[in-house]
Amino acid sequence: MKRTTLIITCLLLSFFLPLQAQIFEYIDMDNGLSSRRVLSIQQDKQNYIWILTHKGLDRYNGKQFKHYQLHRCNNPLSFYPNLNFLYTDKDSTIWEVGKDGFVFRYDEQRDSFQLAFDLRATFPALKKAPISSVYMDSEANIWFCTNQSQYILEFNL
Repeated sequence: MKRTTLIITCLLLSFFLPLQAQIFEYIDMDNGLSSRRVLSIQQDKQNYIWILTHKGLDRYNGKQFKHYQLHRCNNPLSFYPNLNFLYTDKDSTIWEVGKDGFVFRYDEQRDSFQLAFDLRATFPALKKAPISSVYMDSEANIWFCTNQSQYILEFNL
């Protein structure tokens, strides 16, 4: 009797309480991902998934990938070994920030990444100083840390 009551209770609850299911999908290089070594993942306001790998930046719409290359002075940049990071600001804009001192912002109108800041061009004394860490805070300030100092880049968004 107790077992029957439990089954009926579970069935009744399943009708009245919404069930939530998640579908997980395995994506890899066979699906179009540029590399299996993923460095960072973010989601933007259109629900695209942005994946930064050792070989490039990929945008995934749930079915297919689009690859993006970052350029400085019309020259493509290498993602490895600078171990770059993806961030989203409070408007869900995608930012790529690297230990090379470059900051790129995704421009929806151009469907490309634009160089927004070059730390070493602004502070030439840092050309030989390694950047040990980068971080974007909740106010979209970007923090660069070297072995002797910290630099905060403030964008007025």
